[in-house]
Parts: sequence; C-alpha cells; structure tokens
Amino acid sequence: MAQKNSADVPFKIGEVEYTLRFSLKAQLALKDQWGLEKDDDVQKRMQSLETGDVVDVLWAALRSHHPDVDRDAVIDLLDDAEQEDFEVAMASVISGAMPPRSEGASEKKPKSRPKN
Repeated sequence: MAQKNSADVPFKIGEVEYTLRFSLKAQLALKDQWGLEKDDDVQKRMQSLETGDVVDVLWAALRSHHPDVDRDAVIDLLDDAEQEDFEVAMASVISGAMPPRSEGASEKKPKSRPKN
C-alpha cells in the first residue's frame, strides 16, 4: 500500500512543471492498468519495469495533480524530457512509494564462493 504521506515530486519538462505523487490513487490505477489482483503485486512488478510499465507508472504518478494527462500524453512528455531529470524524478517517486524496511533488517550479503 502507499505510504500515508506520499511525497510530491516536482518534474519539469521544458518550461512546464508537473507534480508526481505515488499515492493510493496511483497504486490502484496501476493495479487496474496491469490487471493485477493483489496490492503487493504492484510493488513486485515495480521491481523490474519494462518500457511500457515506466509509462504506466508516470501516468499513475501524475493522476493526483494532473488527472487530464492520459497515457499517450505521457509518452509525448517522455519524448521531451531530459533523461537524467526523468530518472531522478522517477527514482524519487518510486522510493517514496516503497514500503519502509523494518528496523533492524539487514541487507542480505551474497554468499561467498568457496575457494579452490
């Protein structure tokens, strides 16, 4: 589920500034768009996004502040966006949507290979 206070993330394309928010509305829109049944499936799918998925995530993140922007308009926006600015904005909005790690959780370290 979306965090209680999903952060607004500014995203500027040319002279126009948009506001991204990965809210509950955005997550439900993605769930419907992707034909998923469980809320957790949205988070799982976001772990490895295909190009079309990126368009969907941006479209969903725009819905709170820019409900008139449809999926085709998002593709046009991406064509006009600076790639680095887009990547930073998407990373910010996606990281704001991910459930926080539980305290005390440690990252799993890869197992070392036995030496021959």
